[in-house]
Amino acid sequence: MVFSKLHKYQRIANMLYLGHYFLVDNVTVMPLLGQKKRMKKKIVYYPRVYVKAKRRSVEIAVLLDGSKFHEKFKSWSNALEDMFGGDLQNKQLRNSYLIYRIRLGFLKDRMLITDTEVSAYEMELMHNLYWNIAKTPHGLIIGGTGGGKTYFLFTILINLLKMGAKVSIYDMKRSALASLSDILPGVFIEGNKIIQNMRETYEGMIKRFDSMRARKDYQAGKDFTYYKLRPVVLIIDEFVALQQSFIKKEDKEKFNYYLRQIVLMGREAGYFLILTTQRPDASFMPGDVRDQLGLRLALGTLSKDGYEMAFGRVDKTFLNFEDEKGRGYVFLDGVTTEVRSFYSPYVPENYDFREEIAGLASKAYEAWAQEAPDGVKSGEAELASEAMPRLKVKEIVLEEDEK
Repeated sequence: MVFSKLHKYQRIANMLYLGHYFLVDNVTVMPLLGQKKRMKKKIVYYPRVYVKAKRRSVEIAVLLDGSKFHEKFKSWSNALEDMFGGDLQNKQLRNSYLIYRIRLGFLKDRMLITDTEVSAYEMELMHNLYWNIAKTPHGLIIGGTGGGKTYFLFTILINLLKMGAKVSIYDMKRSALASLSDILPGVFIEGNKIIQNMRETYEGMIKRFDSMRARKDYQAGKDFTYYKLRPVVLIIDEFVALQQSFIKKEDKEKFNYYLRQIVLMGREAGYFLILTTQRPDASFMPGDVRDQLGLRLALGTLSKDGYEMAFGRVDKTFLNFEDEKGRGYVFLDGVTTEVRSFYSPYVPENYDFREEIAGLASKAYEAWAQEAPDGVKSGEAELASEAMPRLKVKEIVLEEDEK
């Protein structure tokens, strides 16, 4: 342990020395006992850097003193991550010191899917990383080829069902999510049914706003969590492909209108979007929609433009992970101050997604029954929008996205 700490201190010292983070000047050495004056090189400036090393973390604090190295001190993120083989968790300014916190061995923070927990409106993504959909609404999941997007999306679905959410699934590619239609309500694969459900979801959101404000216990500024209402979530798989599949201009405009209204207005009422795509393209996603996506997650191999669409321009070197499924980067607005490395929950080979989801089907039907449109009986909620194409599928084939 002691040698490990000393090794970390040595790395910082080497970085400062080899990076020439110091100033040298010629100084006059006063003569003694009749000797002549002579000049000597002396370090006249050295940065004030403090290091706190632990087994799983390193904290580096550097004084921003206005020297010629001032701006360089602010761009140490990539160098520190590379030096320690860690992940930047936090960078903050305190009392003129810029503090970097590097997490080491973050692979150990990966969880088994069977160990993930749900509490109220919060789900666990990694050890010490939680997504509260009420506080950080809406999500964008970008998955490169073979990155594990499909498995992670199923994990999110399971956690949403555990918290009692009403979930609608749009899967126009008729892939793994569509094959759940015989055990879950609210699985849509046809464009006209998708637009119809979006309209009903939007109208349900407006009705919930009205019902919340009509309550005797209504308090201004309180959201749906105060009244213990169920969240309503739309999972739109391959968002860009779905958007471009609408042939009629009118259908595309309706889709974009309802999408924008739900993402901009939904937080208070508890209505949320989770968008996924394989090939991100900023031209197909309105800026005001993208800015509202509190969870940003990129898995697998992406281009520079893909990372920029997900996270914007950030001070981080992104690595592509072709051989590690579920490996990528994450940003949670209001939770993580920096883009972090990420491992999705590990899925054992014998894990059966379909069996797990089927076990949660009763909660799904209950959620749809409570949110049924006017005039529909609780037992008929799943048929309210003719939402259930009854495909006889015996198993789910989880395939990675094709190029």
